[in-house]
Amino acid sequence: MRVLSDAQSSLVTREHIDSKFAVVEAKMDKLQWMLAAVLAVAIANFAKQYF
Repeated sequence: MRVLSDAQSSLVTREHIDSKFAVVEAKMDKLQWMLAAVLAVAIANFAKQYF
């Protein structure tokens, strides 16, 4: 019985997965905004040099 109890306590639940995905999604949103800002600055520098 103890082995079964130990095995069940180490199982990953749907709530655990959902919370981890929420954290990853929040980080990806921040990364997406940072990448967009860097890309905008790079395009602005390119445009300033050639136009």
